[in-house]
Amino acid sequence: MSRIKKNRERDTERYNRRVATVQMENLLCDLFCGMRTVTGKRFLFYIGPLVIYACIIFLLSSLSKQPEKLSFIFNYDKLLHTVEYFILGYLLMRVVTTSPHTTVSRRSKVITVVIGLTYAISDEWHQSFVPGRHSSIVDVWFDVLGVAVAAWTFEMIRYRLPVVSRIETRIADI
Repeated sequence: MSRIKKNRERDTERYNRRVATVQMENLLCDLFCGMRTVTGKRFLFYIGPLVIYACIIFLLSSLSKQPEKLSFIFNYDKLLHTVEYFILGYLLMRVVTTSPHTTVSRRSKVITVVIGLTYAISDEWHQSFVPGRHSSIVDVWFDVLGVAVAAWTFEMIRYRLPVVSRIETRIADI
């Protein structure tokens, strides 16, 4: 009897793992397979700016000489990390919330923070190989803080700031 029960529990665990794997595969497919159906407008106005900005962050991380420290601003490096990744978070939210797949757009904040965290970790890992630079987990936390603040303030910025609202409306009308 216990052998049957153990086999049943093992099969249930396997089934649950498989269901979780399929759900993750579906989420990733919704996020990235939608790229096959990307229109020129979506790429030009939404995905393009995100890719360009991510490349700029990567290139800035590749510089071996750090900028001169400003003594009159307390720990300005962390502020720069937060602002830099706030912009990345905003651009990520623009891509994720306009996804044609409802699974992605419903979980836009979580997906944005996870992608931002992944990019921040990879950026710090990349910096560890650049001479004169070092990686820091604290920098990752400030990067994620910027992405999270962007994710949670996205709608307020996009729809309540007149300048941003006008630009977004014109892009949607094209």
